[in-house]
Amino acid sequence: MPRSLTKLLGRCKSLLLPMCLTTGVSAQPPLDGSRETLRECIAKASTAAAVDRCETTWQSVMLQRIGNLNEAIVKRLDARQRSIFERNTLAWKAFVVQEKAMIQLSTQQRHDGLDPQFRNGAISQLYEQRERQLREHLHNLTVGSESKP
Repeated sequence: MPRSLTKLLGRCKSLLLPMCLTTGVSAQPPLDGSRETLRECIAKASTAAAVDRCETTWQSVMLQRIGNLNEAIVKRLDARQRSIFERNTLAWKAFVVQEKAMIQLSTQQRHDGLDPQFRNGAISQLYEQRERQLREHLHNLTVGSESKP
């Protein structure tokens, strides 16, 4: 591997891994049965393309989890509450579209060649935040329904 590429990969890993560690990415293993976390996948990655595969795989996993959490939440809501939740979901989806556009715009300005990695990392963080929000909502709904006589 050319020395400049090796340096770039080392720099990419040194920048992405701490970002993943500080944001708490991959608190749970993927749904496909693999026990490897995003952090572990990125740590093992030897190329920028491998890091990209880790991120895109985890994005798929997180979107699946978001869908599962949405379904679980909807089951616990009445019609009026469901309407509120559906508006919230639509607003979040609109936010994600606009945030992805902004991420694209800002990362394109980078001149170090790391824009795709930072773009994927930022998108993963968006999905992780939503998953965390939905888990909180589901927990609140579950605890609330358990305490009723």
